[in-house]
Amino acid sequence: MTLAGGFLMTDIFWLRCLLTTGYISLTGYHLFQLRPLRIPLAGSLVFFFVNSTMAMWIFRERFMTLDAEEAEIYAEHFESTISIPDFKTLMSHGNVLRAKDRRELVQAGQVADLFLILEGRAEVILENGETFFIEKQGLLGEVSFVNGGVASATAVATPGCRYIVWPRQRLNRELLTEPSLQKGLELKIGRELMRKLASRAWTPDNLCRELASTP
Repeated sequence: MTLAGGFLMTDIFWLRCLLTTGYISLTGYHLFQLRPLRIPLAGSLVFFFVNSTMAMWIFRERFMTLDAEEAEIYAEHFESTISIPDFKTLMSHGNVLRAKDRRELVQAGQVADLFLILEGRAEVILENGETFFIEKQGLLGEVSFVNGGVASATAVATPGCRYIVWPRQRLNRELLTEPSLQKGLELKIGRELMRKLASRAWTPDNLCRELASTP
């Protein structure tokens, strides 16, 4: 039953886990016979080692393999909203960059990509000329990214600013096939909007203008 359940699994990790359990049980069955059949015993043992090794490799790839930079970003920005496997998927679609001089990230009136400030800060220029700064842990272009409309303000990275950019179209295609990642990212964006509103960096009028720009 365990082996059959394993072959019915659509997730490769759980397939390997169930096959490992099934083959070790089968190995034990043959081993404790009065006259063990050596060939089935050896075959079951081989399949146990193959599947257990693959299960450990998949577990490490999914849940444990984060390099030093990824581990820092995950702990500071995504640990409470996104699982490690989803985070690895998210990072595979983003690029970590550093601005050597002032660099425009978001342009008012244009559909924006999604940005996360890791170090330094970005200057946000509103339509009325007022400015404020988004610093470490802040998102840029989040409303435009979520609703598909245009940004209501321009954002410029200051020299030395380190950030991640997720190209809009590429990430949106991935989110269509990864509902858990989409849910976690929306939670992260929702918390960011609440933080900006609470700190008065982002006013309800700014938010309403961006929401009203939905195509």
